Amino acid sequence: MRGDLLKNCTLTLPNEINIHFELLIRSSKPYSNSRTKLLIGGHFDQLKSPKEQNQLEQFFALVERSQIRQKKDY
Repeated sequence: MRGDLLKNCTLTLPNEINIHFELLIRSSKPYSNSRTKLLIGGHFDQLKSPKEQNQLEQFFALVERSQIRQKKDY
């Protein structure tokens, strides 16, 4: 729910780097027609360093480019 804080989160990037953070929920809605899955938007908090922030930004840029390429292929 909006405003909730998820603590002790870990995201493992494809290069086996673990990023530890808290996630402040900004929005949530059901994912497709699923009753058990949510699509959430949030703010990463408590990152340990600017390096981790940079690694996350690079990862998300890579994912976005991949999704754009997939859309162009169809």
